[in-house]
Order: sequence, then C-alpha cells, then structure tokens
Amino acid sequence: KEMGIMMERFRSGGIAVLKLNTHNQWQPRVLTVTKEVHVFNKTDDARYKGIDSCPKGLLWLKKFSDSEQSVASITGKKGKGGLFFSTIESVSVTKGIHPLSKKQQKGVFKDSYTFVLFSNDKGSKREIYFRVANKDDVVLLSAGFQAVIDRVKNDEHLKSKGFKLTVDTLMSGGNAAAGQPSPLSPLLSPTKPLSVTRKAVANPISDHRWEV
Repeated sequence: KEMGIMMERFRSGGIAVLKLNTHNQWQPRVLTVTKEVHVFNKTDDARYKGIDSCPKGLLWLKKFSDSEQSVASITGKKGKGGLFFSTIESVSVTKGIHPLSKKQQKGVFKDSYTFVLFSNDKGSKREIYFRVANKDDVVLLSAGFQAVIDRVKNDEHLKSKGFKLTVDTLMSGGNAAAGQPSPLSPLLSPTKPLSVTRKAVANPISDHRWEV
C-alpha cells in the first residue's frame, strides 16, 4: 500500500526535499522516478500481492520534469541524478545531521527529518542524505522504500531459485513427470562400452591374389 502511494506521489509532481551535496550543503530537489519499469517475477508470497512492477530508478531533479524522467539521469555522463532501486540496501531516519542554512531554518524544512538511503552498486557504496519536510512524508518514504527493498530481495530470491531449479532439472534428467527428457541426457546417460570392430585389412599373398 505505502509503496503504491509513494510511487503515485513521485509520478504526479514528485516530493520536495533537500539533498545534501558533496560540500555538506542542503539543496532543493524533487524526488521522482524513471519512466522505465522493472517487471518482477511472479510470486506466491501474499506480502507482495499486487506488487508486480516498479520503476527502475529514483531521481532527484532541480524541478519536476516529464522529459528528464529517464535512467539516462543515472547512467549518463553525469550519472549523479539518481540511483537504481535494485541497489538500495536500507534506509534510516534521524534528526539534526548537518545543519540547515539560516534561510532554510525559517522555511518549510525548519522541522524536517533527515532521511538516508544506503545503496550498494556492485561494491560501490553510497549514503544519500535528504531532508523531508514533515513526519507524514518521512513515514511514507520509510515504509515505501522498505517495501521496494523487500520486493527486490524477493525477486532476486525467485531468480536464484529458478536458476537452481533449471540446473537441477537439467542434471536430474529433465521433467520426468511431464515426460520431458533432459537436454543433457545424452551426456548424463551411463557410458556404454564401445564395440570395436576391427577393420578388414587386405594382405598380399601373391602378385595376383589377395586375402581379406
């Protein structure tokens, strides 16, 4: 439920936040998502009923724009405008990390919460800090992102399980119940002794007669 609400907010105007830059300064950004979608493997787990797909990536833009909602913001030359949901490992919420500017302390973020995303992209770890304006939004983001993390983990489990089943099926001789032989059957069948037939060799007996 929370994941669906969060994604709808992202798509329909985004969620205004402050993002911490490399100089420890808070900059206004809008959280939205990519138009490109990842389709999850089908699961029988009731916890993920109805969660069949998810945008591929989270984006933080200077302003909401339909034309910029692409994975190019993640994979392009700059590549700092977002991250893939599949790389997010955990989230946390805290208060008071890195002070706001005097102007920001008087604005809508004066009572804001610090929301942190922890990502790991093939060993490259990142911590992305945001300021979220109110408690309702930070609760929504926490629950929504956790739902994404759990569904991605479930999807990875299904993939690995499917791969293992495929390998086991191949190695065990196919789907016997369905009467389907394994593609590896010729390689897996017991080795039969080779019958060696000696080739007939012609031997000369005389200049005009041959014996086989």
